[in-house]
Amino acid sequence: MKTKYGILLVFLLLQILWLHAVQVAEAQATAQGLYAGGTNPGIVYRYAGDTTWEVISPVLGWSVTSIVMYGEDWYVGAITDKTSFNSVGKVWKYDGRTWTDVGTLDNQVCFLIVYKGDLYAGTGINAARLYKFNVETTSWTKVLEVPMWPQGWYGFRSAYVWNDWLYLGEWAFDQIARWDGTTFEIFFSIIPAGSCIYSFEEYGGYLYAGAYKGTIYRINNVPAAAQIWQVPNRGFAWALKSFGNCLYIGADANGTSAAPLCRYDGTSFTQVWSYSRTTMNPHEGILSTATDANYLYLGVGGQAVGYPDRMTGDGTGLVYKYDGINPPELISSPPLGTGAQTLYYGPVPVPSPQEAIQDLIDDVQSLNLQQGIVNSLDAKLTNALSALNALNAGQRNDAVNKLNAFINEVEAQRGTKLTNEQADYLITAVQDVIALTQQT
Repeated sequence: MKTKYGILLVFLLLQILWLHAVQVAEAQATAQGLYAGGTNPGIVYRYAGDTTWEVISPVLGWSVTSIVMYGEDWYVGAITDKTSFNSVGKVWKYDGRTWTDVGTLDNQVCFLIVYKGDLYAGTGINAARLYKFNVETTSWTKVLEVPMWPQGWYGFRSAYVWNDWLYLGEWAFDQIARWDGTTFEIFFSIIPAGSCIYSFEEYGGYLYAGAYKGTIYRINNVPAAAQIWQVPNRGFAWALKSFGNCLYIGADANGTSAAPLCRYDGTSFTQVWSYSRTTMNPHEGILSTATDANYLYLGVGGQAVGYPDRMTGDGTGLVYKYDGINPPELISSPPLGTGAQTLYYGPVPVPSPQEAIQDLIDDVQSLNLQQGIVNSLDAKLTNALSALNALNAGQRNDAVNKLNAFINEVEAQRGTKLTNEQADYLITAVQDVIALTQQT
């Protein structure tokens, strides 16, 4: 009989642990945010409200080109130099705590994309190559290569998943292809009249592509592509995004004083705003876009990636939000480097409260404080960690009280055993842990 009840108790405990893990995972999955990848330096910023952005990464390269969520982690593409042939393409992983180098690929990692459950990286130059990531071995396998000659593919500059195909834009010419994991099909090519497909976006049952000199192509299911419009002043069509039942096109200034933002409603194109460039760089303009339920976000600055092959990246990295009616509002100050090369709005890797507390314990030990203070602060964090790991819900709730006791001691030591900067850092960190705890 005792064995029977013992097995039942173990089963119930496992259920409690499983339910708690599910609650943590659900809380982490719902975390959303707006982030920007900058140029010169290539770092990642988190939008903290108003006009405030916080640096959340080390320098990952000269420019951050792509941010995607894959599994529970972020993968971030970067390039190391403004001259394409001197650059190295990099991929980094971010789990909410640590940035890890997970790959060096060719000269430029132009994009990262998830397709059919796998993570891919598209690169340039000298050939167009597509790599597939293996999470278990942390390695990349080349799954597709299209040579520079005779096909004229210098690289893969852009990608989009549409109707179960991966659509790919070429790095140096107006060429569009698609791939289903087995078959690679080039269905549109203009050589040498066009130069580069920068972006794709689905709208109104079609796929649209933005290209060199502002050409806008519409692609159907056949597939076939046709030019339907050209951006004013032939500004390079860097960024396409669907928002509020319209398609928006962000372009560069192309040597003029301002870069246009245009809108397509399915019938006609209208310029709705212009960004005044701040440098002599003709390729300063609207580089990137992202959306949430309320706003279209616009990243501006100097272009860093793709054709022409010596993008200076000169500009002012800023982000605006646009509601589709009123003029876009600036939401970044000071600038995010020389360009907001990529914008991302979506799920965020979030550490568990236990992981965050362990990080905070490590931080306390790294501050070179008196040993007595270290022991006292660590004891409070360890008690909070034990409470969080407890099976009893009441004990888990008590973790917040223990973390508040940590804050009280930090405040008591401010200006004596702790500098104001150290105290501010520790209090901010533990408040973030408390927020995580309350989410789970």
